[in-house]
Amino acid sequence: MSDTALTNLQRYFERKNDYESRFSISDLIFPSLTKTNNRLIDIFDKAEIKPPPPLKKRRKAIESFKLKEELSNTDWRLVFAGLSDRYDDNPSLLDQDEYFHKVQYEVESRICHDELNRRDWLSLCFSYFGYESDTPEKNKNWCALQQYLDKGYFSIKKQQKREKEWMRIIEKYNQIFTNSAGELIAEEMINGQIDDLSGLKKIAQVPEASWLWRRIFNVILSRIFIISDDEFKMKIERLVTLGCTYVRFMDDVLSACLTRYYHASFRQNPSTLLKQSALERWGSPQLRSSQNGWLQHVDEQVCLMVRAWFAKEDLQHFFQLLKGDRGVDQARLSYWLKYANQMSFTRIVMGSDAWNDLNTDFEEFRNRNKGRLSKLTEAASHINAVIMQIGNYFFVEFSGTGNACYVYKADDAPFNAEAKWLGMNTALKLRGSPKTITWLLHNAGWQSKFDDELAKFGIRAVKHSITASQNETKPEWIGLKTKANHEIKISDKKDQEKSKIENVTISIKEKVSISLQKIGFNKYRISDFRKVGGALKVELEIKNAQADLELKRLGFKSTNSNPLLYWKS
Repeated sequence: MSDTALTNLQRYFERKNDYESRFSISDLIFPSLTKTNNRLIDIFDKAEIKPPPPLKKRRKAIESFKLKEELSNTDWRLVFAGLSDRYDDNPSLLDQDEYFHKVQYEVESRICHDELNRRDWLSLCFSYFGYESDTPEKNKNWCALQQYLDKGYFSIKKQQKREKEWMRIIEKYNQIFTNSAGELIAEEMINGQIDDLSGLKKIAQVPEASWLWRRIFNVILSRIFIISDDEFKMKIERLVTLGCTYVRFMDDVLSACLTRYYHASFRQNPSTLLKQSALERWGSPQLRSSQNGWLQHVDEQVCLMVRAWFAKEDLQHFFQLLKGDRGVDQARLSYWLKYANQMSFTRIVMGSDAWNDLNTDFEEFRNRNKGRLSKLTEAASHINAVIMQIGNYFFVEFSGTGNACYVYKADDAPFNAEAKWLGMNTALKLRGSPKTITWLLHNAGWQSKFDDELAKFGIRAVKHSITASQNETKPEWIGLKTKANHEIKISDKKDQEKSKIENVTISIKEKVSISLQKIGFNKYRISDFRKVGGALKVELEIKNAQADLELKRLGFKSTNSNPLLYWKS
């Protein structure tokens, strides 16, 4: 059926919104006509929702409305769709009481007389979801529009003889017309119950940049900070998939997941999926030119964790995949892995054999590490090198055995560690250069000698740490004296809103502190993830009935997976 025919059919069925209540071919005794009628109704119900009218037409109708000109039904529908439009520095109709009250009167009249049809309602939906604000509920006119959508929907529904497909979808997600908008959808999305919201998006006329999508993802990301480590680990793949589907929120998904991963008990074990996804999105966290990009999304300690992941993987690839013709030196691999968590930068410098090898493993390695590799010159084709930075020192190792390890000051090295081409004899292996601090030979007992040399530089292996300055992975139970540094940085948060949230955070923390101190309980910690729409979390070290009552009195809820964990949105 052509678009023109479909439009005419739609107009026929919606005229005065009573095509079923006043006349029905099915009431007659003509089976063929009844069958045809039902088929046409089915086509109409399943027809794809047309996009909202162009902005130019909406503006023209709004200008006529403001000039108090007589409006046709089509003009009113354009006004309904343009309530949240802002242009030429003019506020939207939703922000102007004088104009919105006139719209209110028209909408109320149509609802009372059962004259509000589906296209009118969809136009109002477009304005409702298109209002530009992270907190639209603070606008009383927007709240009134929310109520009219609810009343209008039931006004349309009661006139129908049977439930339509679009009505079933609206019924299922009617929460989007309440102050809890997005919560049900978020729960279903994170649990894998739904993947595609295109149907709801079309039916409810939800714009791409709607506040609803932000709210849904705020709920999703807040949940990962109150679930257990095991449950979070199981949901990582699902969360990244959602980020890939809704690309606008991919940065937020990765920021939240990496931050949550940093606070998990398994943070020492790299997540290949998160590491690779963030690398493709933000570039390498090790490159000096890209570090600022990473720090726009995650805190420094999270960035250090990911750098350590890259260091571990680079070492394993260097000593195994890029072993050259002399075999893997497992002793050197094991030795440097002890320091991987302290490495802020690693760079593999590939010889021509590895650079040109068409083997699947090599091709995959090169593709996965684009921008993080250099090519080695002035060396035999099978030789490769790796540059490792620990503190302010570069350590340069070569593949296979028979080559010393060279040490340089990172801020005074005779080479650019990020250069695309690096010469073995003119850059990396310089015994006679005044910039060479020392070179270390792999003779018998070399590991202890290396330890002694590194200790002279203030470098010591720290077991089970993410960075050299962190010696403890288990949280210290000292109540509010423990700094809960769990903020996730989202680029579109406004400074003013951040300031408001911070003030509220302090107030609530003080209430928790005072309440728990009154009962003599101080073994707890507080974590705050509300800057991404998440929750304020209080975790007790031991179960305490009085603390449980105090936290619930303050509005905190306990979690099913961990009875010692309480949260408040």
